[in-house]
Amino acid sequence: MQQFFISAPLAVGGHVIFPADIERQLRRVLRVRGGETVRLIDAEGMPFLARLVLKKNGVEADCVEALQERRELSTPLILAPARIKKEKWEWMLQKATELGVSEIWPILTERVNEAEPSPNRLAREHRILQEAAEQCERHRIPYIQKTLSLEELLTVVRQRDDFFAIVLAERQEEKAPPLSEVLDSVVPEKAMVLIIGPEGGFSSTEFARFAEEKVAFAGLGPRILRAETAAILSVGMAAQLQERRARNR
Repeated sequence: MQQFFISAPLAVGGHVIFPADIERQLRRVLRVRGGETVRLIDAEGMPFLARLVLKKNGVEADCVEALQERRELSTPLILAPARIKKEKWEWMLQKATELGVSEIWPILTERVNEAEPSPNRLAREHRILQEAAEQCERHRIPYIQKTLSLEELLTVVRQRDDFFAIVLAERQEEKAPPLSEVLDSVVPEKAMVLIIGPEGGFSSTEFARFAEEKVAFAGLGPRILRAETAAILSVGMAAQLQERRARNR
């Protein structure tokens, strides 16, 4: 079933007039005839079923049912990855959205060669996040933060008592415990911040700064993973832990 995000509050019995971009998709791509049922997510993240009404001058919808479902994680899951090559970066955005990440904080590190994104590229990244959220029927579109320096990231983490930051150490010499063990130690009410290095990893100076700030270290096994693989594996493990805890409450 097709899903759309609507930038207004909805209610059962309410009427929706779609913006031009959604109308074009409904008419030209989906070729709706009227009467089809779609999912709508309103500005508050509330899900509804709505029935399409095809009119001469546009496509509208009537909200017919409020859905009682839970699709978002109970506490924020933040991915803070170093920027990597465009194709891999966009794949990572899509998959992280599907797995439930709530925010993405791109970071600049010593070994990042990617330039700051242009406004057009940022707009494309937002579209990727929205389309992925629609495809997997989430209630929220992940928020992508402006790119942070490593020091800016550490400042944010230091100032927030409700954050638990974990840096994925790709080398065994960092003597990092397995990520599964570190995740189990996180207080359920705390937001998790998963910090992922670039291709080539973090430098020794950067690892030293993480240690100074008492950021938790964690490993993903003896193999050296690509940055996008480490990001998705980490997010998936953290999301599954949150969902298991929610079921056991």
